[in-house]
Amino acid sequence: MPNPKHLLHCLIAVNANPYKSKVQPVALYTPVHLGGFQFSPKQISLALALAGASQAIWMIFAFPYLQRKTSTGSVLRGCCIAWPIEMACYPIANELLRADFRAAFWTLGAVCVFFGSGIAMSFACVQLCLNDVAPSPSTLATLNAVALTVSSGLRALAPVGMTSVYAVGVKGGWLHGHLGWFCLLFMGLLMNVSVRWLPASAEGNIREAAKVDDNEEE
Repeated sequence: MPNPKHLLHCLIAVNANPYKSKVQPVALYTPVHLGGFQFSPKQISLALALAGASQAIWMIFAFPYLQRKTSTGSVLRGCCIAWPIEMACYPIANELLRADFRAAFWTLGAVCVFFGSGIAMSFACVQLCLNDVAPSPSTLATLNAVALTVSSGLRALAPVGMTSVYAVGVKGGWLHGHLGWFCLLFMGLLMNVSVRWLPASAEGNIREAAKVDDNEEE
């Protein structure tokens, strides 16, 4: 029987990063010389709307195809690899603005908004892994309850914690005002460690499962 605590460890690591969605609006509003992007309220609304639209495109069109062609575990590992890369894009984008390389900034920003939104597929992957790893319906109910409890607790504490870390970095000029992003980058790297403990039964390989069903029918 797979050990659920390993999967929950992955869940905690993955769900810890919605902090980014709380830090991002603050960073978009923060002046450039303090580590932000100094967007107007209209620009912030547009940026968040574009990110949401990109996320919907990834979830509706890309995720079903990728999950079917590879596996749930493969998509999750891909998201974990991409996550720290996206976190690194934000301080790099700020440094481009400070150096007045605006064309490079907008190019990097567009790429980050579109491809970075694809990392949201990790949340669907975690839920599918939970479904696959449960040995019985009753266990699935308990596992989902624990997972939702952990996730809700993190979502309640995350906004205060990460925006405070970001504010401390901006106020003190730590890491050029990028302390919050480096913390998120480190958490993204930890995700790549925790996802290695994903049980084999949670891989969610549809093609392999279909082969097994065909063999059983024969």
